[in-house]
Amino acid sequence: MDKNLKVSEQLIKVSDERILEIYRALKPYQSTKEELLNLAYELESLYGAVENANFIRSLIQTYEEKGFFKKDSE
Repeated sequence: MDKNLKVSEQLIKVSDERILEIYRALKPYQSTKEELLNLAYELESLYGAVENANFIRSLIQTYEEKGFFKKDSE
């Protein structure tokens, strides 16, 4: 199966509203590392969206390197 199709298929169970919240959370400076880790856990555990959770975990690594996390006090 095409990887993009698999990633999309895993999100079918997620509400449109939650998808928009996730989209906003993934933008630079919008989330802390802990918030993104929790988001990855949510996608994996509640929806079985393993590919999407792994994408977020890889994004966390990039955000660490670039300093793109929201500050905890914001």
